Amino acid sequence: MPVPPDAPSEHPPESPRTAQSEPASGADGRLPADAVLQARILESMAEGVSVSDEHGFIVYTNPAEDRMFGYGPGELVGQHVTVQNALPPEENARLVAEVITQLKARGVWSGEWDNRRKDGTRFVTRAHITGLELGGRTHWVCVQQDVTAHKRAEAERAALLEAEREARTRAERTAEYARRLQEVTQLLGQALSGKEVAGAVLDVGMASLGAANSAIWLVDGTGQWLELMQSRGYDAQTVETFSAFSLEAPVPVAESVRSGEPVWLRSWADYTARVPASDAWAHGVRWRDAMAAACLPLRVEGRAIGCVSFGFHGARPFEDVERWFLQILTQHAAQALERVRLFEEQLVTRARLEAIISASPAATVLVDGDGTVRLWNPAAERIFGWKAEEVVGRFNPLIPEEEQAAFLANLRRVERGATLMGEEVRRKTRERGLIDVELSAAPLRLQDGRLQVIALVTDITERKREEARTRFLAEASVLLSSSLDYEKTLAAVARAAVPSLADWCAFDMPEPDGTVRRVVVAHQDPERTRQAVDFNTRYPPVLSESGGIGKVLRTGEPDFVRYLSPEMVDATEPDPVRRAAVHALGIRSLICVPLRSRGRIIAALTLVYADSDRRYAEVDLHLAEEFALRAATAIDNAVLYREAQEAVAARDTFLGVASHELNTPLTSLSLLLQGLQRAVESLGLPARQSVGAKFQSAQRQVARLASLIRELLDVSRITEGRLKLEPEPMDLADLVREVAARVAEDAARADCELRLRVPASVAWVGDRLRLDQVVQNLLSNAIKYGHGQPVDVELEASEDGATLRVRDRGIGIAPEAQALLFQKFQRLSSERHYSGFGLGLWIVKQVVDALGGNIRVDSLPGQGATFTVVLPRGVKVPE
Repeated sequence: MPVPPDAPSEHPPESPRTAQSEPASGADGRLPADAVLQARILESMAEGVSVSDEHGFIVYTNPAEDRMFGYGPGELVGQHVTVQNALPPEENARLVAEVITQLKARGVWSGEWDNRRKDGTRFVTRAHITGLELGGRTHWVCVQQDVTAHKRAEAERAALLEAEREARTRAERTAEYARRLQEVTQLLGQALSGKEVAGAVLDVGMASLGAANSAIWLVDGTGQWLELMQSRGYDAQTVETFSAFSLEAPVPVAESVRSGEPVWLRSWADYTARVPASDAWAHGVRWRDAMAAACLPLRVEGRAIGCVSFGFHGARPFEDVERWFLQILTQHAAQALERVRLFEEQLVTRARLEAIISASPAATVLVDGDGTVRLWNPAAERIFGWKAEEVVGRFNPLIPEEEQAAFLANLRRVERGATLMGEEVRRKTRERGLIDVELSAAPLRLQDGRLQVIALVTDITERKREEARTRFLAEASVLLSSSLDYEKTLAAVARAAVPSLADWCAFDMPEPDGTVRRVVVAHQDPERTRQAVDFNTRYPPVLSESGGIGKVLRTGEPDFVRYLSPEMVDATEPDPVRRAAVHALGIRSLICVPLRSRGRIIAALTLVYADSDRRYAEVDLHLAEEFALRAATAIDNAVLYREAQEAVAARDTFLGVASHELNTPLTSLSLLLQGLQRAVESLGLPARQSVGAKFQSAQRQVARLASLIRELLDVSRITEGRLKLEPEPMDLADLVREVAARVAEDAARADCELRLRVPASVAWVGDRLRLDQVVQNLLSNAIKYGHGQPVDVELEASEDGATLRVRDRGIGIAPEAQALLFQKFQRLSSERHYSGFGLGLWIVKQVVDALGGNIRVDSLPGQGATFTVVLPRGVKVPE
């Protein structure tokens, strides 16, 4: 509460009263009777009311005032009003002077005050002070309300408005940058040379950011120097200074290339801090006392091939959206420059090869060691009748079936260094049957060490000079990303489409099992993204549907809905629950186009207008198809690379471990352990007890190693189609009990109780060894992941077959990981905690499939897993 206009005396009134007593102000220290009546009336008010004497000591407070300041009844009476103020002394004195002036001039003061409660917390009140004559003395009545919440709400509203303004500004700038990126993407797709690429990047970058100058440097052939490729906005002296310099030079451009990271120079001070000898390097740079610069490395497949730099007048903070734009622009530039370089190298190589082939009077055929044709010149087309595109990548069609073995033997001879000169052989043609040709062949070693064989056929009368021209430019122009992770590629494409091309952008891919997997969905609002994910989970697309994603993936034809009205949704969605979900998405217009690669549909791109209430037109459909074409190439390259890497890794793992020779030392080790055990048994009791446990541990490890080797050998047999099943009459229930007894010790060590529910007998005909392996692997898997919980084993038999269930209560398996569970070398848990090669369940599935049965898993994370094996009766076992 504000202080009264008069300065406080050094002493309070002699007899201060509580809020419930009649306040004093007369000669006897009390307020008159009418004041008492007024005070009692004020006690019922919601506003805080206090009365202070002319010296500033409180003589009365109503209950609302006490509650507002956190005091008990009467605690404030007798205290000076400054106990209520929270302002610093200087500020308080200034405001007091203002209040005094206004009270003297007008007799009333209204305003807001910063107060302090008894517990020290601060709050704001809106106060109204008036003078009041009581008992012949001036008193000051202050009525006030706590407006802290109101002030906070006002501040929050102001902050929200400011945040909204800033977000709108950022969105507009981001949209403009996205438009610029789309512009430069189109320019780069059409660029045929490095100069065209550099010019497009520098021009778009400077126009987008308002840069004063820009330049691109490339690392030279030695990898030691940076050479200026193209620049904008620099004078002749600066261009000469920076036309070429060492990669170790103390300049930001070289630093960016060396580190592979952007260098952001927000001011000249940043430059001088990084470059002690800055004047020696930047003597030709204008505005150097008031400049900023961004230097970003041009990176391709993890290596820096150069740097792009943009300079600005004055200091510049480089906001996040600007950094994002520059980094994306630089990525596009690096990819385009690398594409142009490869294209130019390819042109040179192809030109040389075409010149050689064109000058040769003989048909020229280049084949791999396995007979696959890699080169087929026009002369070969004329002689043999097949076009190059018909044979390249396929086994040599010239070889008669009865001579293929001799042909491959000759290839082996040539690969070992032999040459064939003028050898007469008979070869097939497309339309003329077998013809006699004279053949010369020699080995050709490639840079990667592979050998090919080049053959010259001299029976040429003329040759066609038409050959399919390179499509490298067309293919390379659609390559927008150097990433080999197609998930990241799709995510980048989806983000690029939102919001300029769509409110929602999604990619879906067909799976080998006929399902459709949603790879990515993008929306500016995360909540809307989650809504789309939930809808797709509840209603996944299917290939058989008559429209939408399934139709596009099935037929390869685009699906274009110019306007989707609520009435159309009501007419096409009979399910009321799904109809409500579609309405909630708010879709108003959509385009779904296929992504094609090498003659097959690899994905579908879906663009949706919803929140923005925009409509797609025919031109948008063409744009989407072009967009899909560009994305498809990058996705396919990424998928091929990933598959190749996975295949190589699986091969190396298998070849490095799975050797038949591992069994020999293991068998010897097992025999040695058995001999040692017999020797130990002849010792005394203390010695046997001392080493007995160690022998048991050693034998378990040997048994485990033998099991792992058997798994790897089974992989070899299954992969090569040598899995031989030997059916015999048996008791399936006895087998389950036998395996359970065998793993009982392992279960006890894992603190897992084995609970069997198995019939007394189940007559069966099957491969006992392989069925034992199925049960053994399932039980071992359940014990491994059981985490000390019970493991249930159930066997049910019927006239049609038998069902085996093994249930654990361990860590469980995520739904997305279950599809990988039965694949080779798949380990879904950490190697540190769970050992093995990841082959057990794969072998189980191969054996069950061979027996004509099936296996499935039901699991959720943290709730264990149930593996169910269904085996039919009377199925013929394959030989």
